[in-house]
Amino acid sequence: MEHVAAGLPLHRLQLSQQGAQPFPLLIPTKTADLAGTDIRLPLRWAAVDAKGLLNWRPKDPATVRPVFTDALTAREHLNVGAACELLAVFNAQDKILESFWAMGRRQALRQLQQCAFLAATGPTFSVSTLTTAGTLLPRAHNVVMQLRHHRVLQELQEAGLMTIPNLYWEDYRGQQEWVAWLKANPSISVISRDFTRTRSQREFTEKLDGLLTLLSAVGRPFHVLLVGAGPAHAPSTLFRLAEAGFTGSIITSDPILKASHGQRYERSAYGRLASTSCVESSIVSLSVHNLRLLEELLFEAVAGTQIADQVRRNLLPIGFHEEDIPSRLASSKAA
Repeated sequence: MEHVAAGLPLHRLQLSQQGAQPFPLLIPTKTADLAGTDIRLPLRWAAVDAKGLLNWRPKDPATVRPVFTDALTAREHLNVGAACELLAVFNAQDKILESFWAMGRRQALRQLQQCAFLAATGPTFSVSTLTTAGTLLPRAHNVVMQLRHHRVLQELQEAGLMTIPNLYWEDYRGQQEWVAWLKANPSISVISRDFTRTRSQREFTEKLDGLLTLLSAVGRPFHVLLVGAGPAHAPSTLFRLAEAGFTGSIITSDPILKASHGQRYERSAYGRLASTSCVESSIVSLSVHNLRLLEELLFEAVAGTQIADQVRRNLLPIGFHEEDIPSRLASSKAA
């Protein structure tokens, strides 16, 4: 009962996304992997996952990494400019999220908000029917994990972060609970769906079908943060969202990770992305190239759809200077 009491039932969760920020088609993670290059990636948005945010230890409470103490240090660590907005994505393995749950979360979340993080997604505590050994998982486990997710959402909002629910469910009843909750919280226009552990094409399609069914049942526009949907699925996924009248952002580490391994994106004969070895190029040039090519492919995927005029780029045009981007502070003052 203690585990249940620590969480929060979905029907008691109330969130507001008044003035929700417009998110671009592509938001990269792992930008900190470019450490030592002295680059500032030309981005309007960058994301950081739980592993990048936290120092975690098995069976001990996590702590926020020391680099996230102020906005300047955080952005320097992430190799982005002073105008880049930051998104905290609390997707991680269960052992990391257990350490996160055990920490002083309220203080940690306030710390992130104070050092340039504007928004955050709910944590991906596991919900499954089977254990890793293939045995049935008690339903009580899934209930507790979802109660934890809802509690963290409340804490994110209290910390002043734009709070983005991570929609996940075990069965039809759980799906319908989200439909009812979204109808009861009409200001919610941005949601998240995690595909990080989705390996097969069939599983990915089923997961996306379930999401589209859920959002269509609510009956209003949504922007979906698609976490872990890599280049192989990204264009078709955004196209399917667009067909249904929804916009989306692909949140992926792939362009940066490929660059760190000397891999350069190229278009195949069929217009799809492939990667080739290009060890003679620097990780910086490969990262920017990979980001631009993937973003271009995503734009092409939704071109001509009903939401085409709503999509936004993340990467700044070549030759564009950072000082030309109004910062959040400057924008708020002007307002």
